[in-house]
Amino acid sequence: MVRDLVHAAMRHVPARGWTTSAIAAGAADVDLPPSAVGLLWGGVDKLHAAVMARLALLAPVKSLWPEALALCGRPDAVGGALRATSEFVDEAWAYAGDVSTDSSWYIKHAGLATAYHTIGLYLLTDAPALSVSSTLCCVFASFLFT
Repeated sequence: MVRDLVHAAMRHVPARGWTTSAIAAGAADVDLPPSAVGLLWGGVDKLHAAVMARLALLAPVKSLWPEALALCGRPDAVGGALRATSEFVDEAWAYAGDVSTDSSWYIKHAGLATAYHTIGLYLLTDAPALSVSSTLCCVFASFLFT
């Protein structure tokens, strides 16, 4: 049911954005009541907010981002970079209300870390980071529920 809702809602995102309106339209497409919005909106919205907050912290130093990535890739810094990513992902999932203790915990954490680092790589381009984060969060949400 949730998988069908995500896929249906994703078809409405280009016209409505990542909003409750898109989810409600998707719910109608798969014959779910409007209250089905609550199945998705809370956790995904909070993950999106966590990523956006993290990006907002990076925005003032975007010009130095290539140097930061180079430093994080040094052998003596990899452990600290992985710890920082792990802490961010743990905090973001806790903020979203995830309390899973099964194997999905690993999949969710790896997925969010991948999405977050994809945004980090995107920061190396001249495109604004905040414009791509919504798209990546939508893709990530789709990944979570497939």
